[in-house]
Amino acid sequence: MAFDVVAASYKEREQAQTPLRRTVTTGLLFGGIALYFAMVGVLAMFNERWIIVEVFTLGQAVLLLIALFAGVYVAHKTAERNLPAVALQGLGCGAIAAGVLALLLAVMSLFD
Repeated sequence: MAFDVVAASYKEREQAQTPLRRTVTTGLLFGGIALYFAMVGVLAMFNERWIIVEVFTLGQAVLLLIALFAGVYVAHKTAERNLPAVALQGLGCGAIAAGVLALLLAVMSLFD
């Protein structure tokens, strides 16, 4: 009984989010995942492995997949099925996730 109440309240809260809030929240979440990978050194380790020699590394592929999954996740969670709105949410979410790493790059260039 208690689980049904918690699950129902979670669904109501999930549906109550505006599309902009869901886009920003999801972008920050996936940006945090990418930030974690960068800070721990996983991306540096993956950056040494080439997928296409001298063109595309595994680290770049991981970053691309994180941004792609962020867009797919927010598009899946949206209630609207209007293609331009869903595409805009997905692009915005991926851009926010990438912006978190760009912010890390800016902070790293300011400090030694």
